[in-house]
Amino acid sequence: MFAPLIADMEAHPEALEAAPPADPRVLLGAHFDLLTRHRDLIVAMVRDLSILAELDLATRMFGWRHA
Repeated sequence: MFAPLIADMEAHPEALEAAPPADPRVLLGAHFDLLTRHRDLIVAMVRDLSILAELDLATRMFGWRHA
């Protein structure tokens, strides 16, 4: 269920780095599009934080943030 979100979040920084430098609004828009695409799953994680622990998403999220 969460595999598409995880795959997209891991591929997102790589795609941004591979692309030519972009306007900050374009970068923010790409991130917003990603989050909007997975909005239902993100809402589920916020409502039930045990999902973060079960899938070890908290560790991955911190890794994505510092990538």
